[in-house]
Amino acid sequence: MGPRGLGGGTWIARGPFIGGRLDAIVVSPSSSSTVLAGSPGGGVWRTINNGASWIQPLSYALGDFSITHMAWDRASANNLFMTTYNGLYATTDLGDHFTALVNSGAFPAPLMPLRVGAGPFHTPDPYGFAQLVLGATRIVLYAAPCQGLYYSYDGVSFTQSFPFSGGSGNPDNCIQSIAADDTTGYVYFSTMGGGAALPARLYRSAGPWTATTPSLSWNLANTGLPNGQSVNSLTQTSVAGGGVTYPNNLAAVVSTSGSGYKVWTTSDGTSWSMTAGQATSANWDARVIAYPGGNDLFIGMPVGWASQNYGATFNLFSTVSDHPDLRAYYFSPAFGLMWGANDGSNAAVSQRNITRWSWSVGAAPAAPTAVPTVGISGWQAYFAEATAAPTVSGRRLFTGSQDDEILCSDDQGASWTTAGTPGGGDALALRYSPAAPGRAFFITDDGNLQYSSNVNAASCAGVTWTNVAVGYGNPEVWTHAQIAASPTNASKVYLAGIANKLWAVTIGAGNVPHTTPAPAISVIVDGAGALVIGTEGSGLYRSIDDGATWSSFGLNAPAPQLVLDLAWSPTGGGAGTYFAATTGGLYRLPPGGAWTLVNGGGGYTVSAVAVDPPSTAAASWCRATAARRGRRSRRGWRSTSRRSPRCRSIRRARATCTPRPTAWARGSTTTASHRAARDRRGSHGAYGAAGVTLPSPSTSSCCAEASATNSPPGGTALSPRRRPRAKVGLATQPDQWTLRPSMLASSTNAGSASTIAQKSPHGLRGLARSDVTAV
Repeated sequence: MGPRGLGGGTWIARGPFIGGRLDAIVVSPSSSSTVLAGSPGGGVWRTINNGASWIQPLSYALGDFSITHMAWDRASANNLFMTTYNGLYATTDLGDHFTALVNSGAFPAPLMPLRVGAGPFHTPDPYGFAQLVLGATRIVLYAAPCQGLYYSYDGVSFTQSFPFSGGSGNPDNCIQSIAADDTTGYVYFSTMGGGAALPARLYRSAGPWTATTPSLSWNLANTGLPNGQSVNSLTQTSVAGGGVTYPNNLAAVVSTSGSGYKVWTTSDGTSWSMTAGQATSANWDARVIAYPGGNDLFIGMPVGWASQNYGATFNLFSTVSDHPDLRAYYFSPAFGLMWGANDGSNAAVSQRNITRWSWSVGAAPAAPTAVPTVGISGWQAYFAEATAAPTVSGRRLFTGSQDDEILCSDDQGASWTTAGTPGGGDALALRYSPAAPGRAFFITDDGNLQYSSNVNAASCAGVTWTNVAVGYGNPEVWTHAQIAASPTNASKVYLAGIANKLWAVTIGAGNVPHTTPAPAISVIVDGAGALVIGTEGSGLYRSIDDGATWSSFGLNAPAPQLVLDLAWSPTGGGAGTYFAATTGGLYRLPPGGAWTLVNGGGGYTVSAVAVDPPSTAAASWCRATAARRGRRSRRGWRSTSRRSPRCRSIRRARATCTPRPTAWARGSTTTASHRAARDRRGSHGAYGAAGVTLPSPSTSSCCAEASATNSPPGGTALSPRRRPRAKVGLATQPDQWTLRPSMLASSTNAGSASTIAQKSPHGLRGLARSDVTAV
C-alpha cells in the first residue's frame, strides 16, 4: 500500500520571520531605502522602505534559493548578478524575474572538499565571482563548487573551463574566491588544493585577458603564503578611484594555523606578506575581505574590522548591538553609506541583522543604525521536533538554529518563544527518549548536553532543563543526528561528532568516551540494541557491546564523504531494514541483503531519513528536483507553482499482511560545498543536516528535503554548516506537497494529527518537480 493522503491538508509558513543568515546585500543605485538581501536558506528579500517591511520578490525562474552573493553588473546599471550554491542568475527587476546563466538545467555542483589536506576547512560561504572591465568590455567570471571557472564576454553566454586536469575530483578545480585586475587584465583565484607542506593555493592567469581573448593557463602566485592553509577571500586593490591605480595589487584573508585569520597583500601579484595591522580579537571564521577604494580594507569575521591605511592598523567597528558573523558588505560612495549583513537576529530581535553606517572612502564607519529585518525568513534551522505525546495545547514544537538559539511553540508555529528552551547559541540536535515520554536531550555546538524530564509540561514556559558536564567538545561536522537516546534507559544518551570518539552518557552515572574506527557524525540504536554509526569517509560501523568494539557494517570502500543520518525499521522481519542518508544518496540494507542505492543512482546528498511508526504504508521517500515552470513533458508533470514542488506520482508497493513503516528521506539543501565553521568559541565544521519531524503513528507520510544545492535530476543535495542549508516538506497526499524557503511549515487536517516540517537554510530549488517512490 502507498502512503495515505492527508485529506486536503494545506501548508502554512511558520517562519520564524525574524531575519536570518544573510550572505548577500545590495542597495538600489537610485534609492538608499531599497535594499535586497540574500540568504543561503531563504532566497532573496526586498524592502523599499529601509526595512520597515520586507517581501519576497516573485523570484520567477529562480531555481536555487541558496543565495551566496549579489553584485550589480558593471556594464548595465539595472542588471543584478546573483550567485547560488549551484548557479549564477541575473535579474533586471529587483528579483521578480530571473534568467539562469549557469546551471540552468539545475544539475547540481559536486561537494567541495571538506578541508585542505589535514588543514583548515574551506570558507564558510564559498562564492567565486568577479567582473573584469577592459575598456568597453566587461567579462563576468564565476565558479560553482568544484566546477572550475565559467566566463562570459556578454554576461549571458558562459563557457566552462577546468583550469587543471582531473575535473571535479581535483581540489585545484574547487575555486573559493576570484579577483580580477582591471589595470593589467590578470585574473586570480584561490582553490582547495595543496596540503600540509604546501603554501595556500592561489593562481594567476599565465597572461593578461584581453577584450577578445581569455588567458586559460594558470601559474601559482602564492610566494610567501603560509603552508597548509587556505585563502578564504580575495579582492583586487588596484583601482583606488579618482584615476589612481596600483597594478597587480591584491589583498586576501588567509587562515593561519593557531592564530586565527590574517590579512595578506601583494604589490606584484605573486609575492605576499602579512600586513602590519591585524584583527586582534574574534579573528576566526573569516568570510570576506572587501575593498571599496583608496586605502580602505574591510574584513568580515564574527565582528567587523576596518583599516583606512591599507592594513597598517585595523579597528573594530561592530558594536554589541550587531549580531555576530559579518558575512557581506555593500558600499555606496554616492549615498555616503555602507551596509553590513550577518548571521541573524536573536529570538528577541534585539540584535541587528543588517546595519547601516555613515561612510566615505578614507573615513571610518560611523553612526550605526539598524535596518529592521522582521519579515525575512532566513533562519538557519538545524532541527524541528514535535513532542511525542500531546501536551495540553497539542504537540509542542522545538526548533533550533545556527547562532539564533532554540525556540518553542505551543500553537504549531503560529508564535514562538524562548521560554522553556535550554538556551545556547548554536542549537544542533534534540532527541526525545523512547523510554520516557517526558524526557528529551539537547546538544549545542560546544558539546553542551542538557536534558529535560518535563517536555510535556502545560506550556513552553513550564519546561525545565538541566546541564550535564560531559567534556564532549565542539563537533567537527554538525548534524541533527549526532545524538541517540537509549530505547530502554531514559537516562542514557549517545553523542557522536568529536574526532574518533562516541560518548555514552548516563545521567548521574558518568560518561564513557568510546574510540571509533573513524570520526563518527551520526548514530542510532537499532532494534537489537546495537549501536550503528555513520562516519566521515569510512562508511558504517556497528557495535553490539555498547561501543567497546566495532565491526564494519557496509559502505566502507568506496565510502561516501559523509553519512549524515541513519534509520532502522522492523520492515522485512529478521534484523530489520536500515537506511543511510549520505552525500552519495539514500542507501537501504534489507534483512539478509546488501546496501543498495534507493531508486538507483547517486550523486545527490540526502541529509535526513526517518521511519514512520508501524503503519500500513510502504516505506517511501520523496525527492524534489528543479524544473521549469508549468508545462508537461515526456518525463511527466512539472510544477507551475513558484518554489512549490509537488508529489505528483506515487509508485505503490504491493500490500502485505505485515505493517511496513514509512521511511522519510530529506535531501539536503546544503551548499554544494561543506563550509568551514568556527564560532566565537573555537573551530568547527558544519554540515547542516536538519531534522525531520514525524507525524503521529496514525498518519502515514512521506518526507523529503529539497536541495538548493546538490540535487541531480531526480534528487536533492546537502548543506554544510552554518548550514544546514536545507528545506524540508512533509506530504501524505501527493497534491499537498509544498516546500518553501527557510522556515517551518505545518499542515493540519480534519481527523488527522498535524504534521510539522522543518526547512532550514540553504534554499530550496524554486521551480521543482517531485515524485514519491516506495522504498
